[in-house]
Amino acid sequence: MESISPIAKIGTPNLRELQPAFQMPDFLEEQKKGGSGQAPGDIIGNFGDMLKQQMDDLNHLSQNAQKAIETYASGGDIEVHNVVLALEKSGMAMQLAVQVRNKVLAAYQELNHMQI
Repeated sequence: MESISPIAKIGTPNLRELQPAFQMPDFLEEQKKGGSGQAPGDIIGNFGDMLKQQMDDLNHLSQNAQKAIETYASGGDIEVHNVVLALEKSGMAMQLAVQVRNKVLAAYQELNHMQI
């Protein structure tokens, strides 16, 4: 009789779900290729839009984790490993957001202390 390892039962994460979190924003890709032809105000607007989209994605991951917890706690049809994956995705996204915030604040403070 052939036994199935616990790892085989879990499966692999869907990398297509994770891909948007690791993509470079379009305006940065264009700059990397040699300029975007956009005015600085447009880039700032794009950055604000990108930041808002990332915050919306972070909120969505957090809501998914909360729904997974509630479904599992109420005896719904969800595996415990899916609950843990949802929690980890949400936690990692939050840690990334905090680190980005810290870097932005550090850059702002450095610019603020520059003497002209």
